[in-house]
Amino acid sequence: MLAGNDFDNIRAVVVLYLEGMIWGQPDKLVRAFHPKATAAGHDFGAFFNSPRDEFIADWMKLAILPAGTPYAAALVSIDITGDIAVVKVTNTCFGDDYTDYLTLIKTAGRWQITHKAWFTHPKPPETPV
Repeated sequence: MLAGNDFDNIRAVVVLYLEGMIWGQPDKLVRAFHPKATAAGHDFGAFFNSPRDEFIADWMKLAILPAGTPYAAALVSIDITGDIAVVKVTNTCFGDDYTDYLTLIKTAGRWQITHKAWFTHPKPPETPV
């Protein structure tokens, strides 16, 4: 059973993660991700797998929305066993739809993302006018 405090703390990490990604706030990403975290996924047919700092630096090169800009995201599920959790998050960012799986570990009473795997949903074909 998921303890309310764990749920709230995991949700807070997910919000830090989303705001850091969408609003281009690396300080939030550094707080959300464990220093030894990794991120992996496919973008534009290429496989990416990077350590946290490289992932954050690469992400900051993209077009970022101004802080406070509304965004679409949903925390779909949280599965927790002891001091580990897997979170499924969906979001729309820069015109693309993503599904992210975030693995978190609770260390010294603090939840942090240790791995992010993402899927970029293909865009539907354009309908001729």
